[in-house]
Amino acid sequence: MILLEGPEAVAAKAEAVKQAATDANGALWYIAQGAPEARSRFDNAHQVFRDRLQSFIETARATIGSP
Repeated sequence: MILLEGPEAVAAKAEAVKQAATDANGALWYIAQGAPEARSRFDNAHQVFRDRLQSFIETARATIGSP
């Protein structure tokens, strides 16, 4: 279990990052199984993860007031 604390906007973005990481990790399983289109599925999931991570960082910085 992971507990996400902090301002609501930051915690929501953190939850979105956590879900995207879970999805990308799950996509890796399909690569290991040799499933067709698995790499493309992972690449898409990884991009969503990176986008959500960037959004989390921007929100956290804006909320906390750090550069």
